[in-house]
Amino acid sequence: MSPPTNIEAPHPPLSYTTSPVASFLAVTKSEFLASRPRIQKLMTGAVVFRQAPPSNPTATAADQVLVVRRAASDSYPGTWEVPGGSIDETDSTVIAGAVRELWEETGLRARHVPCAVGMLLQDGRAAEIAAKDDSRLDDDGLTVTFVETGRVWGKSTVMVEVESTAEVTVRPDEHSEWAWVTEEQVRDGWMDGLGGGKRELTFVSECVRWTLLDAFRMRKEVNP
Repeated sequence: MSPPTNIEAPHPPLSYTTSPVASFLAVTKSEFLASRPRIQKLMTGAVVFRQAPPSNPTATAADQVLVVRRAASDSYPGTWEVPGGSIDETDSTVIAGAVRELWEETGLRARHVPCAVGMLLQDGRAAEIAAKDDSRLDDDGLTVTFVETGRVWGKSTVMVEVESTAEVTVRPDEHSEWAWVTEEQVRDGWMDGLGGGKRELTFVSECVRWTLLDAFRMRKEVNP
């Protein structure tokens, strides 16, 4: 875990590759919304993994996912989420918007987008969980929709492999800190705190938690 820093990268990454599995998001914002008329606004999220350094030579490296904590001055203050935000009209595709938001919020530069991430659909409780957040899953099973400020928003999340996870830089006006957390920590809602204690891992919504759990499942399929 680290205090915030604010280091500007030279420019958004443009040379990343995209797997055919995620090709349905390789469309413009207008094209995406045209095929989903009930959605009025569109945002995206980016899930980034790393392998945690082993605690000793015989330990197995565990997958960790990057989460960022919303600033106290922002909506949903102090809660955790994945990097992401609204798709701009200037973004060439939905995926490009996710890559740009990841870079703007963390300084991480994408090299490959292997897949989109759902909400652990095989668990059978996705619709129930979404309903608790006044959300729902779109027909594609990969887009979460919810009502905010009187408008229907859609959120599509992608897994992003980055050039390096060594340096994460957040914007203090948007996020106060960042952390790498394990699947167990996401599931239990507790993470390591400073000084060896525990602290609560409260997400913006339960949809965020279950999206991350689905990302861990898909990560195992991509890297068995």
